[in-house]
Parts: sequence; structure tokens; C-alpha cells
Amino acid sequence: MIIKYKILVCLLTHHRLDKLTRLVKSVEGLEECDNVVIEPVIVVNTLNDEYYTEVINANFPFRVVRTESNGKPGMGKNSCRKLFLESDADFVSQIDGDDGYILLMRDLWVNILSIILI
Repeated sequence: MIIKYKILVCLLTHHRLDKLTRLVKSVEGLEECDNVVIEPVIVVNTLNDEYYTEVINANFPFRVVRTESNGKPGMGKNSCRKLFLESDADFVSQIDGDDGYILLMRDLWVNILSIILI
């Protein structure tokens, strides 16, 4: 029996829908492997109601969660941690919405898991 591990991938955003769109497209291209399930979630951590509405209206294929923001760095990452602790995922990875994404990330996760689980 193959044990599956779930990675919660938090795409953290507070502005720049164009950059988030690029990130979402790259994550859409990820293929799961035999023992790793990837669950992307868009975490909107903003004080800007208009931006949150833009994200919702973009109809991304991933779940969108709005979290509390104080307008300062750090709270968004803490929100990702809280989502992870409330989930059934085994691991969490957080990517800033305005960062580029490397498709090899999935392979990196798989390699790390294989080392940890040996």
C-alpha cells in the first residue's frame, strides 16, 4: 500500500492580480505523483476589499480564503500556518503571490519527503 502525503500549498497574495495569475497558471501545471497530493489554496491577506473582489472574480481553479490583515508583513504567513494547522495536510509550503514559481518545486517536495520518510 502506498501512503499518500498531502502538501498544502498556500499562494499568499495582497496585491498584483497579474502576478497571482501567473503563479496560479504555473501551479496548475503541477502533476501529482504516486505518494504526494498537492492542495493549492489562494490566501488573500489584504485590507483592500477591491483586490479581494478581483481575486474572487478571476475564477481561479483553487479555493480562495481571505484572512485577517493588519497591513504589515508577517501576518499573512501566520495565516498560512493557521490554515495548515486546521487542515488534514501533512506539510505546508507558502509561496508569495508576486514571486515566480519553478515547476521543479514538486520534484523538490517529493525528494525532501523521500529523505524525511526513509
